[in-house]
Amino acid sequence: MKKLLFLLITIVCFHTKAQTIYVNSAATGANNGTSWANAYTSLQLALTSITAANKTIWVASGAYIPDASNRDISFTINHSGTAIYGGFNGTETVLSQRNPKINITTLSGDLSGNDAASLLPTEVTRQDNSYHVIKIRGNSQNVIIDGFTITSGNANGAANNSCTVAANLQSYNLRGGAIYANPFTSGNSLSAFVRNCVLAYNSGTDVAVYAPFTPCGVSIQTTDVNFEHCIIKNNYSGGLGAMLFNGSSGFNIFAKGSIVNCLFYNNTSVGASCVNLTTSTSSGGTVTGIDVDIINSTFSNNVGANGNVITMSNASNSRLRNSIIYGNGSSTPLSIAGSGSVLNNSIIEGGQLSGITANPQFTSSSTNDYTLLSNSPAIDNGNNTYIGLSTDLNGDARIFNGTVDLGAYEFSGCVAPSNVQVTSITGTSANVTWISVPLNSDIVAVVAGQAISSGTIISGLTSNVYAFTNLNPSTQYNVYVRSNCSSTSISNWSVATSFRTLGPIYVNQAATGNGSGSSWTDAFTTLDLALQNITASITEIRVAQGVYKPNTIGLANPRKASFSIPNGAQIYGGFNGTETTLAQRDPKTNITILNGDLSGNDNSPVVFSNGTRSENVYHVVTLNGNSNNITIDGFTISGGNANGTSDYTLGINSFDDTRAGAIYANTKNSQFIVCDIT
Repeated sequence: MKKLLFLLITIVCFHTKAQTIYVNSAATGANNGTSWANAYTSLQLALTSITAANKTIWVASGAYIPDASNRDISFTINHSGTAIYGGFNGTETVLSQRNPKINITTLSGDLSGNDAASLLPTEVTRQDNSYHVIKIRGNSQNVIIDGFTITSGNANGAANNSCTVAANLQSYNLRGGAIYANPFTSGNSLSAFVRNCVLAYNSGTDVAVYAPFTPCGVSIQTTDVNFEHCIIKNNYSGGLGAMLFNGSSGFNIFAKGSIVNCLFYNNTSVGASCVNLTTSTSSGGTVTGIDVDIINSTFSNNVGANGNVITMSNASNSRLRNSIIYGNGSSTPLSIAGSGSVLNNSIIEGGQLSGITANPQFTSSSTNDYTLLSNSPAIDNGNNTYIGLSTDLNGDARIFNGTVDLGAYEFSGCVAPSNVQVTSITGTSANVTWISVPLNSDIVAVVAGQAISSGTIISGLTSNVYAFTNLNPSTQYNVYVRSNCSSTSISNWSVATSFRTLGPIYVNQAATGNGSGSSWTDAFTTLDLALQNITASITEIRVAQGVYKPNTIGLANPRKASFSIPNGAQIYGGFNGTETTLAQRDPKTNITILNGDLSGNDNSPVVFSNGTRSENVYHVVTLNGNSNNITIDGFTISGGNANGTSDYTLGINSFDDTRAGAIYANTKNSQFIVCDIT
């Protein structure tokens, strides 16, 4: 009996450890994270539900923010073994089925969704952004963050690192706009792996992308954060760089980590290098305070102080290997201080530390394509003993032809086709053209979100054009092409090129299919998603009966939510969800409501000052100029309450939330709107 009891306990423990928590912003189920159907709609809710170690979270494509308005709140990880994976379409059953490159999963610090192009930490539209998009805290070990775009953090706050404040309450909101690591208690050891991520458009007074923090009064701490297969681009830092690894063995503070198979481009650091590896020699500190490897990574088109891209200060215990630093506008991209730094098998523009000075021959740096041409001196010039991962940034084998290449990409001897274009799209056909050398190519089209293996590969094409037929109407497809250089050398598939066959976009809040909008079965469950998929050639939306409310995610003021109708949209309500033609619908029977009552609590009287209407949206439907040929047909438009304010001094951003609770037309400075409401 005791053996049986032990077996039962073991099974229960194993099941708990293996439990997956699901997150999907578009889910409509029980919101308890137990399945895709019942997924949490908030990643923050999923993270705060974790109370023990070894929990895995799967996150479907979409944009997620830590909080509606509080800059101090981040996606915070407090437990060892927490693993969060993005890149799902919301149907997968095993991790290998996801595709982060297609199913973009964004963790954003832009709480109001209003960021302008400027990345300055002082930019007015970034003053509501999170100080840190992700925080890893405490004694959290073996954390995994995999498959996300991490963006729009703005670490422009203040330092709260006084010894009079408890260590766990101290903070440094000047660093780590994307990712911030804080063990906070003496004796803690924090470790994490950031994989397959894009870290972009982050800013910071000191550090935009990654930084650790050691509170005043603590010691014997280690932060060990590793970046693998990541793209770090378009970030802006003030004082200390885009990424900072800093330690001090004299105070028993150790900074560890690695940057492997990563690409850095278009980053600006005003006060220091883009990557800063520094250890303090105070109180008897030595080079052991920092231990960071940079391996098989590429740095190009970055701007650092004095032309520096990487700083290695008292960092001889750190190593730069099999990498490329070229095209950054400087012949001194390395800033070296203190004891000697280690560099092996790397192209360094200007030849510092005896680096290779040759042009690496990128495919097209002007279009940010840092793969290698066939004549690149980086090919077969690395050292195999330094590599730690089996694939490169593209997911290709890290060693081809016996010896590893330099930089983030391995040259496979056969280049994938480029400039893949889809034209002449109809409801059932589309033409595809591409550029490839040689012309011998394979092509495949699959329903968006499905694996390439699910499609029928057309092989051995000797022309760079192919016409797909027998496609399904109203369906989103991804097309891929690859080159056959020889019987033993085949390129990777090209990056997915997406297109949608013609036909109406379907919306039904009760649909349970794949959510692609291609049929009543697979309809979008929200009107907002359908409106985002309107194009110049796909303009008609058919909406089944039910109540639809505008999306409030990412808005500091949810009452600003509205169904914004794009140019040319033809939107029809009144369907029961089985019709094949417009003539079959019946709006009088199949009531289709666009509703601004966000809380669903409206009562009488219908006056703007009624307290139950205080959370209603200002405008249920919004039309913005220039807009032409819009039709809104067969809806009940209800629950708008335009009792806000107005401001006519903002040019095209002027607004009047005191008028038009149902339909608001803003011509934006003498532009025009043409709309039929039927």
